[in-house]
Amino acid sequence: MLTDEETQQLIMALANGQEEFSEADAQKLLDWAIETRLNQGFLENVLSGNAAVKIVDGELLFKITDPGIAKAEALIKEKS
Repeated sequence: MLTDEETQQLIMALANGQEEFSEADAQKLLDWAIETRLNQGFLENVLSGNAAVKIVDGELLFKITDPGIAKAEALIKEKS
């Protein structure tokens, strides 16, 4: 979910924020960035109508919509 360049940028941001950090600190930052990227993707798909949302037992569940399926199929066809 992160490119090598993005990973390096994040590690540099951590190094600029604190001189010393552990591997666990770096992993926490990378985990946060990946989760943020995933959530951004979910949000974009919901806002564009490509996904619907329901909440079950307090948990968000996402479902691809018909327009989302059509978009995914078009992307697959385009790449093949």
